[in-house]
Amino acid sequence: MYPPTHVTLEGNTAEPELCELCSTLDFKDLFEWGLADVEIDFGTTDELLAREECDFCRILGTLCEDGLDHLQRGDIPSSPSDGKDRQRGFDLSQEIQALFVRDPAHCLTTKPCLVLKQSYRREYFGPIVSLRTVRGEIRGNLSLEDRRHVDFDLLKRMISKCATTHEECKRDPRDDEEMILIDVDQMCLVQVKSVQYVTLSYVWGNNPIFKTNQSNFQRLQAPGALNKVSNLTRDVAAVVKGLGVRYLWIDALCIIQDDESHKRTQISRMADIYGQSCLTIVALTGTSSESTLPGVSTPRPQTLSVVHGMPFTFHLSGLTKTAHDQVYETRGWTFQERLISRRCLYFTDRQVHFECRHGCTSDHEQIFPENDRRRYATPLNPLQPLHSLDKTEKFSLTTLETFTSMVCQYTSRTLSYPSDIENAFLGIQAFMSRKLSWRFVAALPMGVLDWALLWLPRGQLKRRSWVSTNGKEVRPPSWSWLGWEGQV
Repeated sequence: MYPPTHVTLEGNTAEPELCELCSTLDFKDLFEWGLADVEIDFGTTDELLAREECDFCRILGTLCEDGLDHLQRGDIPSSPSDGKDRQRGFDLSQEIQALFVRDPAHCLTTKPCLVLKQSYRREYFGPIVSLRTVRGEIRGNLSLEDRRHVDFDLLKRMISKCATTHEECKRDPRDDEEMILIDVDQMCLVQVKSVQYVTLSYVWGNNPIFKTNQSNFQRLQAPGALNKVSNLTRDVAAVVKGLGVRYLWIDALCIIQDDESHKRTQISRMADIYGQSCLTIVALTGTSSESTLPGVSTPRPQTLSVVHGMPFTFHLSGLTKTAHDQVYETRGWTFQERLISRRCLYFTDRQVHFECRHGCTSDHEQIFPENDRRRYATPLNPLQPLHSLDKTEKFSLTTLETFTSMVCQYTSRTLSYPSDIENAFLGIQAFMSRKLSWRFVAALPMGVLDWALLWLPRGQLKRRSWVSTNGKEVRPPSWSWLGWEGQV
């Protein structure tokens, strides 16, 4: 395992390298509470990024590079000039001129933040990412926690808090069926039931992937049989073990891939497999089974810097922004896997996000004191509105809007095989059936079939078809969105 270590930096014996502008700043006063209205022009973002020799500009530049990818989306929160606590999105792609550090009283965040100025919308300022100081003044030798590797104790505390305080995240009582799981202590396959286990959600990628089949199934049940596995499997097993859980479910290994009967049964049980697991590990930035989990076997970039004895930590991108451009978010199978999970740990290049049915937080956010922010932000899961409903609201407006949103998101994703179109959505259907007693025909809810038939294409569609194992062409019904390739 990789317990957190500490890096000791020598005290203020060496003067920081600062540019002409930054050398005039009083950093202690600048980032204290009760700050008077301050506006410091650091020039254009290009000019800022060019001042690599300045320690403080380099910190700001790193934050800009982390945030600039998201500026074209019009989703950056802004604060109206009247100061009321509300958000208003506007397009930042026009005439971005300068970067400012501005008094927190003029931003939605509660700490000094980086903001962009837009000439024709002068009254609006929107933070890219926050620049925060760790609470407390540090003198002399400085001991900082090394967050290049995952802190398993911290992750366990987040999971434990959810398990003990979030009623909506508790496991549904249900009879367990025997499952094929990976024993991470013995590193082999086992057949067990009624045990706590973790699931993995990831992208298979284009590289050959090691799978369980009928010819190697018995051999893989011998202790140590899975010692030489993919990078991702090895890292995930280390995380599961570090969290104090013994069993792990990975589709490529825990489904006998060439046993059609077994495979069909497991696919139909996806809602149970992911919904009953204590946690799903999401390899969010991974692109194949050979990707690693950042912070496990490979270190993450350090996000703490010191200027004039003050430790600055980067407020990294939130889960929604981080997920936006990942391959993971384009694949069809991964959609239902995280949605029907009760808890998820999203591993990204710089931090681990924790999401449950109560909300989201991250291991990076946990270094701030409790009153610095509302720890649990809005969750990414579009199924969230349904958890508070009961079967008397089975066809409420909220329910129908949620289902419409899920179909829209799902059909924007890609599948390697056209025949997977319904299989990769069966977990969602099973969840809706169990939660709201829905019944489906061709992935359309039968109770409101007249409404469900009113789906519309969002672009050009292509008729979906494939050749079955017996050589016959298969075409889902044309009146269902299953029968078409493209977003609806």
